[in-house]
Amino acid sequence: MLYNVKEGRLSVHELGFTTLRAKQLLLQFIANHDSMAETVDMTVPENDNLPLFVDEPRFEQEINPYFMARIVNVPAFLKAYPFADEMAESVTLHVEDAFLPENSGTYQLSQIGSDTKVTSMQPTVEQTSSIDCSIQQLTTMLMGYKRPAELYAAGLIRGESEQIERLERVIPRRQTFSPDFF
Repeated sequence: MLYNVKEGRLSVHELGFTTLRAKQLLLQFIANHDSMAETVDMTVPENDNLPLFVDEPRFEQEINPYFMARIVNVPAFLKAYPFADEMAESVTLHVEDAFLPENSGTYQLSQIGSDTKVTSMQPTVEQTSSIDCSIQQLTTMLMGYKRPAELYAAGLIRGESEQIERLERVIPRRQTFSPDFF
């Protein structure tokens, strides 16, 4: 943990832990400084469960979106992406990108896993088993900000439920968080 205390404010610049017990001890360390600081500032991921660890969880919290991401080369990104599971079934994505038209296209992912094969395909009228999404929604899913099922339920991506479930299985469950400031 990197922190400083100044003028009654404890500012946590970095907080890292690998176990639940370590998190509890770091939070206890912060709480033990209540005689030196009236307020604590720290930046945590949006879905952090910090309120569950605080005796009085009705404290001021702000959500400030900070980073934006963009995939600039869809085929290369898909090829290099660390998919979570090996899967024999393929997933077909139809991506629209108004800003970089070369990203727009239909991509079939097969042999998903450590050596995913990405094939650019020509979309056909009879092809209905793809997931249709914008580059923004693809980025949102692959960067871990929102899950495919959430975007599907919100009507932001379209496709057959079987394809959505496949994509849901192969995208790692992880929290997007970058504490670095440029």
